[in-house]
Amino acid sequence: MSGQAPNTTPSRDVAGDGHDAASAGRLVRGSTWAFTSTLVPQAFTIATSIVIARVLGTDGVGRVALIAFVSSTLVTLLILGLPPALIRYVGEELGAGRPARVRGLMRSVWRLLALPAFLGFAAMATVGALGGKPAAAWVLGGVACGGAVLHSVPACFLIGAQRWRDAHIVGITTSVLGSFAKVAALLAGGGVTSLFAVDAVAVTVNVLGTTYLARRVARRLLPRAEPPGELTRNVIRFAAIGSIGLVISVVVFRRTEVLFLQHYSTDTQIALYSVPFSIVVVMLTVPRSLNMVVAPTVANLVGAGEADRVGPGFGRALRLTLAFAIAATALGAAVGPEFITLLYGSAFAGAGPVFIILLVTLPLVPLMTLSQSVLLGLGRQWVPTGILAITALVNIALDFALIPSFDAIGAAVANSTAQVLGATALVVYASACVGGVAFHLPAVVRSTAAAAVAGAAAFGVVVFLPPIAGIPLATVVFLIVALPTAIVVRALADDDAAWVAASLGPRVGRSVRRAVAVIPRAPVAWTRDR
Repeated sequence: MSGQAPNTTPSRDVAGDGHDAASAGRLVRGSTWAFTSTLVPQAFTIATSIVIARVLGTDGVGRVALIAFVSSTLVTLLILGLPPALIRYVGEELGAGRPARVRGLMRSVWRLLALPAFLGFAAMATVGALGGKPAAAWVLGGVACGGAVLHSVPACFLIGAQRWRDAHIVGITTSVLGSFAKVAALLAGGGVTSLFAVDAVAVTVNVLGTTYLARRVARRLLPRAEPPGELTRNVIRFAAIGSIGLVISVVVFRRTEVLFLQHYSTDTQIALYSVPFSIVVVMLTVPRSLNMVVAPTVANLVGAGEADRVGPGFGRALRLTLAFAIAATALGAAVGPEFITLLYGSAFAGAGPVFIILLVTLPLVPLMTLSQSVLLGLGRQWVPTGILAITALVNIALDFALIPSFDAIGAAVANSTAQVLGATALVVYASACVGGVAFHLPAVVRSTAAAAVAGAAAFGVVVFLPPIAGIPLATVVFLIVALPTAIVVRALADDDAAWVAASLGPRVGRSVRRAVAVIPRAPVAWTRDR
């Protein structure tokens, strides 16, 4: 794209009239539901882990983390690339006006996943029978694993159809109620096994509830089924190629370091790595929430013959995601280590340095997942798979080199290094696939400066006050400093700020535009030519 002076007047692409404005609204609503469905379970998981740490200690946290890691990894390996393929093709078929074939496709997929669901249960039950401790926890983890495999079918259909609320509402509800049930079970002396019993019940409710909602949407949206024909083969072929990348990504993004720590170190070191890793995942929720709606949206545009709209939207998503991720990184660096020690106890003081190392990935990983979503929607698979393969090899090599000597610190360095390398390569490739994007580097520099100033102010509060008072006050100070500083330095490019204002609705958006309008115009933004 050629450089041009920023324009504060909303254009069709920025604020939109009619079609683009409606698309922005759908994107915001979808992102809100995706954000909520990701943040709520993770936030309650963090809260539950605090109780686990206080009741069961570091060894208990490490044991729970190991069983949960095996269960979630098995789910990924058993369904492989089918969920993203299903989301993509449901979105594309509906965008192309072929809903009847979608119903036939869903019937085929239901039959396809019955065996993997059983295998997931059987594998974890076998571990329990062969000596995994506690044995009942492994069996119940298998129930949760098999249920998660089955739950992916109705959930992916609803996401592909852009029915965000229906896709997420049951999972949000069970995560909240389940967390309260876990805390009650722990306080009653239930131990590790009781936690996975709650998970087994919750996932059963998820399968039944989301399936009911998916069938209700299908009755309204889909006509009588037509034979899917080559559609099923296309989905399976796409899933097979994508499975290579997903298997590889398990190494980098699913805490595979837990297995190395289990072999070379102790349950305590697993806990010191798992707790900060989980907190960083929660911090990634806001930028990643947008990514959960990108793939079906892009696929829908491709199916409707409007692929030319992908590039400008992708560029804007990159810039907005990066701005928020930089701010989150600054806040996390300021209060994160003290926050972990305050919540989990002095036994977790060693998790602070691990957290800082993992935090290095925060600005880049959301850009990587966004790039993956766009490439998924466009149907690009082989190059991202190759990038992930190289990333995984680097990760494993560093695991072998660092974990035996440095335990959780080595695990954090290995994981962060691999993620930064993979993220950079994927963003560059995705940008090239859409014809280049405008990065607005001056705005990136300004947003980084604003975040650094706010982070320094927050850190000063943490240093001079006790944690129980300093951390909340530091967070408030960060927001008080960050928001006006970001406005003054124009942390967002003018067209991005106008788009955000338009997406927030007429009342909120008008207030945002008035606040920004009092600041002098920013210099011309730097853009990269196509």
